[in-house]
Amino acid sequence: MTEAQIEAFMPVVKVSMEEMAKLPQATQEKLGVVMNDPDAAAKDAEKEKAAFEEADADGNGSLNEAEWHKFCEIQHNVALSEFPDGWMDAPNDEHKMQWFNALKDLGGEAEVSLKTLEASRPIFMACYAKLSWLSILVLA
Repeated sequence: MTEAQIEAFMPVVKVSMEEMAKLPQATQEKLGVVMNDPDAAAKDAEKEKAAFEEADADGNGSLNEAEWHKFCEIQHNVALSEFPDGWMDAPNDEHKMQWFNALKDLGGEAEVSLKTLEASRPIFMACYAKLSWLSILVLA
């Protein structure tokens, strides 16, 4: 992971943080605990993979723009099943595309592969850490 990759994802993370700030305090605290739990991260990766596979309508192992929107919708619904008070995901199509384009740039491909999506996880966490978000939640 490079500093340039962190900076490329920073705008996406900042929007997510803005969305999180709108959530009830209890939800923010629960999310902070979950994000710091390696077992929860592994389960989240499994859910992400399942959502990816469901959204990959053409079965080519990567998501085009339409499939990306479907993936975001699936992920949103999964998150709401665990966090019914709200989730810190892409609030609009512009943000979804910003995330999609950052992932395409990271993978160097026209579509987003699961490998690239998985590779972005530590970058997101580095962005959160750089913005002191996780430490704030852990101390809250």
